[in-house]
Amino acid sequence: MKKSPLVGRLVVIVVAALAAAILGASFLSRKAPGYLRRSLEKALQKKVRIRDIQYDLPMRFELRGVEVLEEAPFQGEASFEAEEIRLRLSPVSLSRKALVIDALEVEGATVSVRKLNGKLTHPFSAAVAPAAEGKTTASATAGPPAKIVAGPLPLEIHKLKIDKSLFKLIDYDVEAAGFVVAADRIRLEAERIRLPSPPATGASAGRRGPTRYRLEGLLLQGREERPARLVINGWTDFGLLDTDALLAAKGVRLPYFRPYYGLVTGAVIREGTADLRAVFRIERKEFVGNIDVEIVGLLFDAYEEGDLLFGLKAGEILSFLKDSSGHLRLTADFRRDLADRSVKPRELIRRSIAKSLKETLIGNIGRIVQGAAHRIGEENPEKEKNPVEETVKKIKDFLKY
Repeated sequence: MKKSPLVGRLVVIVVAALAAAILGASFLSRKAPGYLRRSLEKALQKKVRIRDIQYDLPMRFELRGVEVLEEAPFQGEASFEAEEIRLRLSPVSLSRKALVIDALEVEGATVSVRKLNGKLTHPFSAAVAPAAEGKTTASATAGPPAKIVAGPLPLEIHKLKIDKSLFKLIDYDVEAAGFVVAADRIRLEAERIRLPSPPATGASAGRRGPTRYRLEGLLLQGREERPARLVINGWTDFGLLDTDALLAAKGVRLPYFRPYYGLVTGAVIREGTADLRAVFRIERKEFVGNIDVEIVGLLFDAYEEGDLLFGLKAGEILSFLKDSSGHLRLTADFRRDLADRSVKPRELIRRSIAKSLKETLIGNIGRIVQGAAHRIGEENPEKEKNPVEETVKKIKDFLKY
């Protein structure tokens, strides 16, 4: 039986296609790891070390022993470390001048953010800020000098998951040696990350969409203390800096965070545990914040000069505001024009807290008068003066202070 010429040509085409696919897969297997490594360095503008890269068709990678290393002033220090990363690269990365990652999954990572002179340094810090023209990208492997590039390679991450990880903020502005705020067992989910952020104007601005995120973890507070539970949930448009986020923390030990509350008050807290819920919004460069705090077991080693607390009589306001179980509840609002550099955050916070203390006192004045009058009556049963009148006079004197 003779074979049809058409069948023969089809066989040749199929064989040729299979050979091309095999050659293409072999080419990608050899070239893809190097492409990914170079792209990461160009996107982050930092040295990236990767011990091993495994590539699976069509665009899946497994990275082992990953480090992102900083430049001056933290030369050689790691801002990101992970033993294993799984990612799926978008096919458009091969045809666009951008690194586009459809999915990125990280487990057991350590992420370090350093703060010095008001500037934050983290794995994405060079990608967020406009790069200086002529910057040289670092190379993860030995070889010829890296090429000069005008700026970072655009980076897009459609879905990011980080689990069982450690986050550290090392703040050199509040302590010369670096005060560490650490959160363990971090679980972070985020979507639509674009760095650098595209312009906030133009036809594509409305379709861009903000970066959404949710973070859960345990806030460490020293070896002897139980960690506080921490949740951050919200979104940020990094082009406009518009933000709407919620932060909730339960069981925060106030003495541990003296380097931060010490920026606002000279008082020294000996004991005190706080549960707090804060909402932060930024719209058109105006920051608006609201914080609700409940503090248990608040004791001081020292008040401010003259036995004051936020400019108020410390002993009296604490006795007025604590309820029968010793809890102190406080709500404060903050508002600031981020473009106005003349307003100091410290003074803004102090004024907001002082105002909140007075408003809380006025709102609870009925309960306070009743309770204070009862105490005065018990302590001075034979006193002729009306205890209610004495308490009201005391509160009036306090409010005039």
